Amino acid sequence: MSGIRLGAGSAPDGGAPAATLELRLFGPMEARVGSEPMPRLRTRRGLWLLALLALRAGRQVDRDWLTGTLWPESDEARGRRSFRQTLYDLRAALGAEAYRLEAEGSRTLRLELSGAFVDVLAFDAAVARSRTGPGELAALEGAVRLYRGPLLEDCAEEWALPERRQREQAYQAALAALAAAAMQRGEHDAAASALQLAVAADPYREDLQRALMEALAEGGSPAAALLVYREFRARLAREMAAEPSEETQQLFQRLRDATRARARPSHRPRPAAAAPAPPGTAPTPVPLPVPLTALVGREEEVDRLVALLGASRSGRAEEWKSGRSGPVVHSSTPPLFRSSARSAVSTAGSAWCRR
Repeated sequence: MSGIRLGAGSAPDGGAPAATLELRLFGPMEARVGSEPMPRLRTRRGLWLLALLALRAGRQVDRDWLTGTLWPESDEARGRRSFRQTLYDLRAALGAEAYRLEAEGSRTLRLELSGAFVDVLAFDAAVARSRTGPGELAALEGAVRLYRGPLLEDCAEEWALPERRQREQAYQAALAALAAAAMQRGEHDAAASALQLAVAADPYREDLQRALMEALAEGGSPAAALLVYREFRARLAREMAAEPSEETQQLFQRLRDATRARARPSHRPRPAAAAPAPPGTAPTPVPLPVPLTALVGREEEVDRLVALLGASRSGRAEEWKSGRSGPVVHSSTPPLFRSSARSAVSTAGSAWCRR
């Protein structure tokens, strides 16, 4: 796996015929009849009825249970009237696909799903395949691609919460498994990408936070790993007045120490100082370093230094420094000395610039 490929999820494989009914329950619910969006219903309860039937995967569902689930605040008679009106509206919106709403007598209702596509059912099937047969990673990747967001994200009804949580946990488990497999192959970037998706789905799971920190550090991004910890710690302090667990703190300290050790400059031992020369021995001359480049744009300064050197040879240095003599190279300064002095000044200046 070179990375987690995200997409909106697709109806069955490319060679299969297009679904005549397409229901997407991940993220905000969407329903399409043929190639067109299903017409708007009079109330949102019509969509929730369709979602409840889809989640039962073609099984018969008791009408009284549907009524009590969708209209818990209503008495029995009023709830049944609301159910009948909503079912009528839903049949009208489904148009040619209305035959899928099958009733066996007056007590049950089912949604016929042959030839239809329901993203959450495809997700459940992919997760189940990953547990029972070969192609585990491919099945998990398929499940991840189908997950567009929390199940029925725009539904605040109580019955939707356990269904939503069940799929969130399966999604996070799929990402964690894909990340673990990528880490084993040394694909740290792919592992970090999967774990970032998992953390985004549940930012309070410390095991996922730790796994993300380790993947980033192993992938050569220790600063990003430390930032993950700091953001997580700030979130806990801000929203829960809590601190990360001891295990998470120890991981942060270990990664921080390793990062600082790599950034610390190496200390090379200094060479031993040379032994002092015996008394009366002339010091060994130290050659000047070879200049990298000649001094450029400092002709006036060089001339002044050469003039001072020449004046010192003729005993006029004090006169020159006191201003009684101009900054010129005296004619008494031998040409060879002037050339040597200029070279020495240039060499010394270049050596100073390199320091």
